[in-house]
Amino acid sequence: MAAPERKHTYDKAGVGEAPALVDGAAVKASAPAPVDFRTFIDPAPELETVVLHFGPSDYATIGAFFLANALGGWRFGGAVRGPTAGTTGTLGALAGFLYCYGQTSYKLMGLKPW
Repeated sequence: MAAPERKHTYDKAGVGEAPALVDGAAVKASAPAPVDFRTFIDPAPELETVVLHFGPSDYATIGAFFLANALGGWRFGGAVRGPTAGTTGTLGALAGFLYCYGQTSYKLMGLKPW
């Protein structure tokens, strides 16, 4: 026994409506599930507000940036490994801070979910 062929029907009177299927099931538009955002906090957060909302993962991210860059500076530092590792580590920590600052400020402005 072959399965019935499903076809969309077209009726000129129903222009602008979703077409019905042969078996009577209607075609419905679906939207994605709603995103749960935290309450809107501040449209223009200041430095102190953003840093106070840093979480443990933000500090871990800053540390990971520092460590990756310091190890890279140590590896490729040549004759001046110590100063190179210190400089690249400091720049890495700054990069990590700026990354976390941006992400947290987006969350405080309500542009990203928590």
